[in-house]
Amino acid sequence: MEVVLVCSDNTERASLGRFFRSKNCSVKSFQEAQSATKAVSKETVLVCEHSDKVNCSGLFGKAGCTIALIHPDRAKEAPAMKEQGVFDSFIIPVAPGQLMEALNRYLDGKKKLPLEVKVLEREKLNDFITALTTKRTVYAPVAKEGRVSFEKVEKPSDVKLAYSSTILPPKKLFQPVAETILRFNRQEGQVETPIVPITPKVVLGIHPCDMQAILRTDWAFSETRAEENYLNRRKETLFIGTTCYPDEYCFCQNLGTYDTREGFDAFIVDLGDKLVVEILTENGKKLLSDIKPLKTATKDDITRAARVKRDLSQPCRPLKFQTGLLSTLCLLYTS
Repeated sequence: MEVVLVCSDNTERASLGRFFRSKNCSVKSFQEAQSATKAVSKETVLVCEHSDKVNCSGLFGKAGCTIALIHPDRAKEAPAMKEQGVFDSFIIPVAPGQLMEALNRYLDGKKKLPLEVKVLEREKLNDFITALTTKRTVYAPVAKEGRVSFEKVEKPSDVKLAYSSTILPPKKLFQPVAETILRFNRQEGQVETPIVPITPKVVLGIHPCDMQAILRTDWAFSETRAEENYLNRRKETLFIGTTCYPDEYCFCQNLGTYDTREGFDAFIVDLGDKLVVEILTENGKKLLSDIKPLKTATKDDITRAARVKRDLSQPCRPLKFQTGLLSTLCLLYTS
């Protein structure tokens, strides 16, 4: 995906550019709107400042998606901008989580995602989990000594989807704290490397930030020299994510990882009285196709889910620096 970025402030432009590149986007950056005219097309996403310094109104409607970052002094213009073709608009400062939410909604429309949207009454959650266990081994957040930990589900009633953090991250399912990687007998000259069997499983209730950690671990154990046991644990694994319950220490909205769909086969949005289940892949569709507690979601269910996700994009604790400059800050610190 190509992003055209128009922003007057050099530091903010660099920060936003690095953020979008971290999401595998190609980025073209400009300090003022006129210079960006030739770069904008229906195949691009335009992210533009709208202030006394930069007025991108001449570009509205020309990009496939336009996200406007509005200075508070120009906030009254937001309704008119919508009519001019602005897909989404935010009053600056804008958290990366808000940008990701806007991009997700745009990309969902292009990719025709979710494939299906189901709804599950909360009182039927145990029945839903029981149905999953008849198909695959299920791992989920389970209440354990007053904390929450990802464990193999033995009793569906023990599963706790409403949690902020776990004792250990769910990547422990693929990268255990301790394991035997080699057995040898010096006298007999025998060497054995135990191989972990591939077991089809479902990881239920994982947060987007933890999913991102697993995807990074995938890279670490496969990019250079493949680690067979780790990859065997990962194979035949389906992921059903869920909306987070951020506490005062959470900052995933600031880094854009609170609502990314990458890696998920389905995603659950908690509405309180019910759960909306967005099916994102063909494997997810196959897994959930005949689970009886799931019903087709109504338009009202889908609207409520969108509102929940949008509200969750607001950061719990705004950061006082440009998140896109984290890599530079780390280099300065370590040097």
